[in-house]
Order: sequence, then structure tokens, then C-alpha cells
Amino acid sequence: ASLGFASQDIKSPVSIFGHTFLVFHNDETPEAASLTVEFTGEATDLSANISALFTSVPGKYSLNYLSGKIRQYDYENRSIWLYRLNLDKNELQKLKQYLLHSENTKFAYDFSQKNCAFYIAKAISQTNDTLAFKQAGLFVTPVSTLAWIRSEKIISSEKYLPSTQLKALQAFEMLAEPDQRIAIRHLSPLANLPSPVTTKQEIGNALSAMIE
Repeated sequence: ASLGFASQDIKSPVSIFGHTFLVFHNDETPEAASLTVEFTGEATDLSANISALFTSVPGKYSLNYLSGKIRQYDYENRSIWLYRLNLDKNELQKLKQYLLHSENTKFAYDFSQKNCAFYIAKAISQTNDTLAFKQAGLFVTPVSTLAWIRSEKIISSEKYLPSTQLKALQAFEMLAEPDQRIAIRHLSPLANLPSPVTTKQEIGNALSAMIE
């Protein structure tokens, strides 16, 4: 099993700190059909999102496939990091049993403390009696969850999955300046802009459109 971390999405309040989830896989590199488990709040509209800022809304663990999560985050131009958890068979079974028993249970969810990071950390802490996630500060964030599992030394390997847009932009930046100017002239129509693309965001969007 691995802890997945998706980079932040500044366009979405619920994802401004990023997102954590679990991936269950057999191979060292997770298969596209690997199951993922995440915790989300039932905040489907603006009023519910606002409520979750100041109080709590119902939330639950949910299943997906890794291929779906990759497509979702790639569309949002968010890169993914996967951290393989060093769990033995007994610990892995405890994690699965906890999630299975919690599958249809609703828990209190809010943005600042009892969020995706908190509940994923809670699930991981079920694997061993010596593991205990402790909140530090006013907010529980995906980064704090990652810092916790690093401190517990239960990461055996890491894998980075950059977004398509980021890979395209990195390839663009490796071009010589004259070639970049030529590329920019051809990218503007793909970005649906009336004038030449100029910002990294515009260039990245156009490059992604070309790849797709």
C-alpha cells in the first residue's frame, strides 16, 4: 500500500492544501487498476463548502481506481507523489479491515482539522499500536500527514507522477530560445487565445492540448 499525495489546487478551496489518499497495489509501481481509498466530505455545493469552513458536514471513505485519480488530477494539472508504506502482512490486513468496517460509516468532516489528511492518518495509525497521529497547530494538512509518516520511518520508496502539463512545460523550457518563439506562434490557436501565449500557464495549457 502507498500514501498518495496530490499537489494543491488553488482554484478549489477544498484542495488548496493538496489531497491525500491510499493506494493498494501489488507491484512496486502501482497498476492502473489499483484500488484507491480517500476521505471526502459531502460538500457538493457552495453552501455546504462554506458550512465545512466553520462547522462540520458528513464525510466518508470512498473507493476509486488509480487510473481515475490520475485522470482527474491530470485534468486539474496536479502532480502526484506515491509513498510506499513499509507495512507487513499483518499491518496491511489491519488497515484493510479498518477501512472495510468504516466503508459505510459517516464521520464528521471539516476543512481545518477532521479532513482527508486526518482520516487517512487515522486509518494508517490502525496498523500498529505504536503509531499515533497527533495534530500540531490549528490545521491538519496533507503535508502534516506526510511529515508524520516520515517521522515514523514507514516509507520504503517514493514515486513521482508529474502532470502532463508540467512535463510538457519542462520539455518546452529545454528548447533553445528561437525554437521557443516558433513554438509559441503555433501554440496560441491551441490555447484559444486572440494574442500569442505569454505566461507559463497559457503555454502549459496549449502544450497539454497539443499532446491530447
